[in-house]
Amino acid sequence: MRAAPWLASPCLALIVGAASLAVMAISAQGDLWLDEVLSLQWAKSSSSAADILVLYRHDNNHPLNTLWLYILLDPSRPEWAYRGLSLASSAVLFWLLWWAAGRLTPRARLVPLFLCASCYIMIVLGSEARGYAPAMALSLACFALLLRQNFQLSLVWVPIFWVVGILAFLAHATAVMPLAAMGLWTLVSTRSLGKATVWFAPLACAFAVFAFFFLKEMMVAGGPDTSPLQVLVELAAYSLGLAVAPPWGALALFLGVGLLLAGAVFGSFPPTGVRTCLVLASLAFPILALIASFGSYVHFRYAAVSLPFSALLAGGLAERILVNRPRAGVWIALCLGIFAVLQTPRICSLLMHG
Repeated sequence: MRAAPWLASPCLALIVGAASLAVMAISAQGDLWLDEVLSLQWAKSSSSAADILVLYRHDNNHPLNTLWLYILLDPSRPEWAYRGLSLASSAVLFWLLWWAAGRLTPRARLVPLFLCASCYIMIVLGSEARGYAPAMALSLACFALLLRQNFQLSLVWVPIFWVVGILAFLAHATAVMPLAAMGLWTLVSTRSLGKATVWFAPLACAFAVFAFFFLKEMMVAGGPDTSPLQVLVELAAYSLGLAVAPPWGALALFLGVGLLLAGAVFGSFPPTGVRTCLVLASLAFPILALIASFGSYVHFRYAAVSLPFSALLAGGLAERILVNRPRAGVWIALCLGIFAVLQTPRICSLLMHG
């Protein structure tokens, strides 16, 4: 008998994904909040799509999302429609997680999807008119394309990869972290500078242009300075459903980093070097980016693009447990249940207060 077959059940995956999207859709009915209103005002003030990049170089301008708002502009349109891009991105993200986990961790295929679908941060980002959810979905789409192609060059799929990658960092610039992780993964796995160049040189050139003409002049005005350590504490606490205040924030950081390190060291993955990509995307590059940004405004949302890759890393750990102890499914179910219960208070508050 196969170990814990429910952990690979398509029906259960459909229920989990649909329930999460329903919660997002309900949350999306609320009024637009300050950052969303600001993006909408920029869209209204733009006489052309090019103005979005040329005139409004601000950290609240997530270009792909602002372009979506610009296309949808209509005084009679309900506000929730402006959040449609994030809702659709979340649906795509869930499907990609299910697909990728089927390739990487088939026994624990449900784990990455469940972790993301029940996570408060993912529900918030999937229900607001911002660029985070599209950036996560598009980054994971690039990962899935590389996984599907096994780095083999294609006149069809390589250009599609370029387009999806460019859209990812136009959705939010932090998508460059998982994309860079994929570049190193490609180089390490293929041991071919030529293949890595074909896949990633156009992306690198496009990002360099974007950085020079947009990010270099970008105004950052989000709030007070926050230390990299505090950002990591907040990210871990909101991800795991614990309080940010001591000692819970420190406990959340300890548990979160410990879980990811356990997945990095003990996780079961096919021999494609994918472990390298997941570790870089979920741990190394976000931490390096936070350290590099010391002294400027940063927010834990800026590391949210790493969460789907962290979930896949946790799925690898669950896969290893099931390989060694086929009857451990009940313990994995207990852990997932605790995770969901811890998320519930914040999710309920979100639904009640918007």
